[in-house]
Amino acid sequence: MPLFLITAVALEKLSRNYIVLAKISRVLKPGGMVLSLFPDKGVWREGHCGIPFLHWFPKGSDPRVYYAAACRFFGLGYHKKNKTYIQWTQDSCEWLDNWTYYRTQHEIETTYNKYFSDIRHIEDCWLQLRFGKRTNITNWLPITLQRLVIRKLGGLVFVAIKPTQSFTRLPSSRTAIFLSMKG
Repeated sequence: MPLFLITAVALEKLSRNYIVLAKISRVLKPGGMVLSLFPDKGVWREGHCGIPFLHWFPKGSDPRVYYAAACRFFGLGYHKKNKTYIQWTQDSCEWLDNWTYYRTQHEIETTYNKYFSDIRHIEDCWLQLRFGKRTNITNWLPITLQRLVIRKLGGLVFVAIKPTQSFTRLPSSRTAIFLSMKG
């Protein structure tokens, strides 16, 4: 059984991500950790096609297609492959409709809390690792602001820990974690 697993930019592509989280929890050693990096619904740039806020529009909506086409016309987006603006827009929107399931941070944390006893956001640590020796660029930012920058520009980065003992989560508070030992 592994002590550490990484999920990177994958869970937003699963309509039923709780199935994967249940399997991760099953194979992870007690006290083991899963490092998760993926965008939530609040991220500003849609990472699969590069158009800001495109994932905020309802799936299949005409305004989404027109917005994507306008952004593409002004040079935004990637994976263009010599396609016309309209073809690229239709292909990108169709792919997002079929293969992405963006959730709010609250929905993500609620799902994780079913399988893990502790979630620790580490966006600030990830930012420091990404900048390496250039950390003086980010050191002047308070940690709260560093986390916000990463969440809005890239997505969530957090570690979830599998409980070492059986636990039952009480529904009365979404932030408090109550452990009850089973004898």
